[in-house]
Amino acid sequence: MAEPDIAPETLERDIERLQIGGTEYILVGTAHISQESVDTVEWVIEQESPDVVGVELDAQRFESLRSDDRWEELDLVEVIKQGKLTFLLARLALTAFQKQMGSKTGINPGAEMLAATEAAERQGVPVELIDRDVQTTLLRAWRLTPWYRRAEVAFLLVGSLFQSQSVDEQDLSDLRDSDMIATVLDELGDVLPEVKQVIVDERDLYMAHSLQGVSGDRVVAIVGAAHRDGIAGWLPQDIDRSQVDDVTTVPD
Repeated sequence: MAEPDIAPETLERDIERLQIGGTEYILVGTAHISQESVDTVEWVIEQESPDVVGVELDAQRFESLRSDDRWEELDLVEVIKQGKLTFLLARLALTAFQKQMGSKTGINPGAEMLAATEAAERQGVPVELIDRDVQTTLLRAWRLTPWYRRAEVAFLLVGSLFQSQSVDEQDLSDLRDSDMIATVLDELGDVLPEVKQVIVDERDLYMAHSLQGVSGDRVVAIVGAAHRDGIAGWLPQDIDRSQVDDVTTVPD
């Protein structure tokens, strides 16, 4: 495969290398609806010849990507009885928002993760799903969000569906810059600290722990740009992920 038409400084920005013990970790930060990210992960996996490729997916999201994102059958009556209609609304709105943004770039959300798994399979390299179960993440975020703010979160997401905003590769490239990411995460933490804690911080810890358990001298990890630095910070540390892998520890 020829080198992609990506500037060297872009590759330098998106890739971070860490040597910890006998393992070299190559962390690739991506945008989930970017063709440039698709090209980059394919190129990195071919050039680096890793022993293992880790991807920011759990089993449910992986199957959804491979099966063209089929909707699960939902018992709406039961959802309403359980008082989880707003939770469901937020989940569906977020999914729809990602698809809307993808439609503006022509790239489906998660395309770079799927490309990474396919590139690894072509080389006979095992793939590790390193992310936390999406249901656990959503339930923890929901339960940690104060009840009086849950509807606000859901309706903000729904409102975003009606905003007409163009997105191009330059916009996505800018968002992968570490200073820009830090600014966005700081703003999210100020407005919705509980959501930022669960969606970003806890998953950084979880994915770093998953990577620590992978066997191999060279491990490529494909993760969203917002997670790369957090994972890099956790990798050299002793991690106990038990408190972020359970919904029973969070009050309903």
